[in-house]
Amino acid sequence: MRWLFRPSRLFAIALIFLIGYSLIGFFLLPYVIKAFVLPAASL
Repeated sequence: MRWLFRPSRLFAIALIFLIGYSLIGFFLLPYVIKAFVLPAASL
């Protein structure tokens, strides 16, 4: 558990979370907009 609190490891974990979060946002958001927002807007 101690290795988690080293700055380099903390930075790596933060970077992984940031990349994962941005990838999810990049791929999931257009799908959600196409699936839910456009049909609702066209009504």
